[in-house]
Amino acid sequence: MTFPDSYELILQQHIEELMADGAVLLHKKTGARVFLLECEDTNKVYSIAFRTPPEDDCGIPHILEHSVLCGSEKYPLKDPFVELEKGSMSTFMNALTFPEKTMYPIASVNDRDFEHLMSVYTDAVFRPNVRKNDMIFRQEGWHYELPDVQEALRISGVVYSEMRGAFSDPDSVLDRFTRRTLFPDTPYAYDSGGMPDAVPSLSYERLLDYYDRYYHPSNAYICLYGKMDFYERLDWLDREYLSGYDRIDPRSGIPDQKPFDKEREVCGTYGVSEGEDETLSIFSYAKAVGGLMDPHALLAFDVIAYALLNAPGAPLRKRLLKEGIGTDIYGGYDSSSKTPVFSVTARDAKKEDYGRFFEIIEEELEKAVKDGIPEKTLSAGINSLEFSIREADYGRFPKGLAYIFQAMDTWIHDDRSPMLHLTYNESFRFLKEMVGTAYYTDLIRDRILENPHGVRVLLTPEAGLSDRQDEELAASLSTYQASLDERTLEQLKDETLALRRWQEQPESEEALQSIPALSLSDLKKDAEPLLNEEITLHGVPCVLHRMNTSGISYLEFYFDIGCVSDEELSDVSLLRILLTQLDTARHSYQDLNDEISLYTGGLGCDLAVLRAKRPADTLREKLVVRGKAVTGNTKELVRLIREITLETDFSDTGRIREIVSEVKTQLRDNMVSAGHSTAMKRALSYVSKEALLDEQISGVDFYRYIEALEAHFEERKGRLTEKLEELCRRIFTKGQLIIGLTSQEEGLQALDEAIPSYLSALPEGSTERKPRL
Repeated sequence: MTFPDSYELILQQHIEELMADGAVLLHKKTGARVFLLECEDTNKVYSIAFRTPPEDDCGIPHILEHSVLCGSEKYPLKDPFVELEKGSMSTFMNALTFPEKTMYPIASVNDRDFEHLMSVYTDAVFRPNVRKNDMIFRQEGWHYELPDVQEALRISGVVYSEMRGAFSDPDSVLDRFTRRTLFPDTPYAYDSGGMPDAVPSLSYERLLDYYDRYYHPSNAYICLYGKMDFYERLDWLDREYLSGYDRIDPRSGIPDQKPFDKEREVCGTYGVSEGEDETLSIFSYAKAVGGLMDPHALLAFDVIAYALLNAPGAPLRKRLLKEGIGTDIYGGYDSSSKTPVFSVTARDAKKEDYGRFFEIIEEELEKAVKDGIPEKTLSAGINSLEFSIREADYGRFPKGLAYIFQAMDTWIHDDRSPMLHLTYNESFRFLKEMVGTAYYTDLIRDRILENPHGVRVLLTPEAGLSDRQDEELAASLSTYQASLDERTLEQLKDETLALRRWQEQPESEEALQSIPALSLSDLKKDAEPLLNEEITLHGVPCVLHRMNTSGISYLEFYFDIGCVSDEELSDVSLLRILLTQLDTARHSYQDLNDEISLYTGGLGCDLAVLRAKRPADTLREKLVVRGKAVTGNTKELVRLIREITLETDFSDTGRIREIVSEVKTQLRDNMVSAGHSTAMKRALSYVSKEALLDEQISGVDFYRYIEALEAHFEERKGRLTEKLEELCRRIFTKGQLIIGLTSQEEGLQALDEAIPSYLSALPEGSTERKPRL
């Protein structure tokens, strides 16, 4: 890599793990920090971020994140990104507010599109229209709404409304209480998103002062990733933007929290709907354990969290559930703050069990320190974590963006360290060597068990809390409105109507033309080839996708469930959750999941509703068993698939009940946090047969099935066990099976050798389908 003279090279390093070359630069004139990752990935990523520590709870970082994207000097539309998306091939385009930073990332596989996106985003953050138009602040932040002086005064605004909704989520409430108590002397004590009751205290003038201080190149962290001309992109940034600024000291560093000499405790409430159980609380145990700048410890705590808490049958989680402390236990290691946190949380717990919750945690931690963690479990946790990191499958996120997120965790606190957690080979070698030593138990003892820098949280539900808060707000606004003279009321009315006129004003043709769009000449003429190849593998249809998968085989067994009735679909949906979570004829479910983590990159089941071409446009429901493993472990992967589909033991009804309770809690929380999606899916089920089936296997209908099953479990458990066993016999047959494989040629050879033993164990079955509604 070569760089323009306007930048100083601070550090350059080849990153073997990413097959990339990394470089850290400093813009000489402004001090802007730059991190480059050059590799062969054509899905290029650009991110510009600023360290934005909140000074109180009024949500300035969040409001600015919204506001700077509402038009800029070069692109003056009120919402340029709506128009930009119409002519873009972006693979990612968003903005994100974190507790101490704000990021503006984009990604695209098209070179010209990438340039367009860089231009729009960079102009947005450095030359936003919000600096000269307070309408943007009022729309995105907050404003008084009074369209007529005879109406009741209200508060409105995008961020204000968004945060009112966010704090109806118990997890958001818990996170706020935890951070505020653990780090009271740092910006983490405040909510960067904004507390609804504090947002209206923010003035436009204060927003601009904050912008001028923090949205400056001297406070910028710029990342470029992928296959591109880095010299040209850096030169453009300097020429068009950075060179126009002088260096300042934004004083944006995040101070360290002084460690506690004694654990602290905090109590609070969260809202639930009328009629919900008000006896069930949330308990949380959190310790500030550190380790952010120690790459070995950062990964080791993830392994510890797997071994103690997150693996099915993990001792801490298992003990809490066995003693009835909540219905959903979760937690782990969170490195998103300067001082990472290890936490354990119990949902739907009885308030009288509050003290016992912490006793059990400390008893299990002491037991782990005294007896050690089984070596197989540690090795399983290390293998699972290493597979996940090396695979770099981040779903809808481009992997370059995931690398940038990882880099920002440390870079934001140490200018030289964006590559610290991207070079992980040495850390995994160290972690494997430490299995069988006291390294892991010493971390548990020193950083968790004997560490006084912690907090115990009790959140109790309050029915009607949201309604009460609405009433209090309405009363407060009514009192304020009554105190205003006629002239002030008319002014509020005029401001309300002026904002509406501005929002409704159509964009000018000149503004619309400013947004860059791709032309046909910017696009490839040839489409990417389809890699689907239909073959037969030992008498079973197989769809093969030959591609470079870095030595990993992705295997999917599609079992047609047309053999089950509509009434049985919810049973099948529960079945796919239970598989891998119960004992088998060969292993306890704890040992089974250690085996899965040791030999594979994951194994699980799902339900899919597919639209088939033959017969024309018909639906096909499939129970999908999918797993992934390095090609050398294909035989072990198939062995484990055989074990969960043909040898699962459904006799442990106590374990099934635990899982049902967890599923109920998770489904309920998902519906609350994504109520709009729940409503949309429900509405669509009245007009779409596909959506109707989806409701039965994952929507409101499935929640009602789980809710009723938990309420009447004792009387239904016998029939349920028989039904699950019978469904396995009916579904897992050779006649219902289609195989999917994504791999290189050696992956097909390995599957060809491994599959016969499984196929010979499957009954032939029937291809008959039951009629659907």
